[in-house]
Amino acid sequence: MIFMNGPAQDEFVIARIKKIMPYGAFCVLEDYPGVEAFVHISEVSPGWVKNIHEYLREGQTAVARVYRLIPEKNQIDLSIKRVSEAEKKRKLESIRRGRRAEKLIELVQRTLKMPDAKKQKTIELLNSSFGDVLAAFEAALEEGEEPLERVGVEKEIAQAISDIAKKSIKKQKAEVEATLSLVCYSPNGLETIKKSLSSITAPPGAECSITFLGSPRYQLKVLASDFKDAEKALDAIVAQI
Repeated sequence: MIFMNGPAQDEFVIARIKKIMPYGAFCVLEDYPGVEAFVHISEVSPGWVKNIHEYLREGQTAVARVYRLIPEKNQIDLSIKRVSEAEKKRKLESIRRGRRAEKLIELVQRTLKMPDAKKQKTIELLNSSFGDVLAAFEAALEEGEEPLERVGVEKEIAQAISDIAKKSIKKQKAEVEATLSLVCYSPNGLETIKKSLSSITAPPGAECSITFLGSPRYQLKVLASDFKDAEKALDAIVAQI
């Protein structure tokens, strides 16, 4: 169920607290300008809430779940307590990505002097093809304009997205780590271990560092373009020891 121009059942939204009452709080939805909702005091926190002011303040924003819609009353009920930490992080990350994408697509629009209608059409195409607009820029960073043109993005726009992605997005690296227990029983065992560790080389495209944690423990960290490559590099490095 979904309200016209409003959230759907179980959707996660950003709620800004507008007015606090003894029994709950009225909110405005940042995701849907002009749409208001309500959080009952029983939906603020998992425990018993005696004083709602200890948990909420006017002007505060919170990630909330739409847990009930009552169209005949034009009522949207939210829950803050029914949002896990993982769900909260995903929602906030989605917002961050959306804001970043908005700035990048506006840069494309200015570069090409693109009409608003064409920009909106491009946004819809990128969302449907890549999941979100920023994912399209990330794909262009890795593969150039080809994946964009493959889904129907005009060549000129695809080229602009690719160019801006290369200038504006820093490639993220994945990190994996392992704690090693190294023992050598020869008279100069410590020197032997140090020599072995200093001779380690990371596979192409990966970086590694080793930190001494206290005998016999060492921490090995590996950076690579993604987790799969990082794990492969970690295995290759351990095999050298």
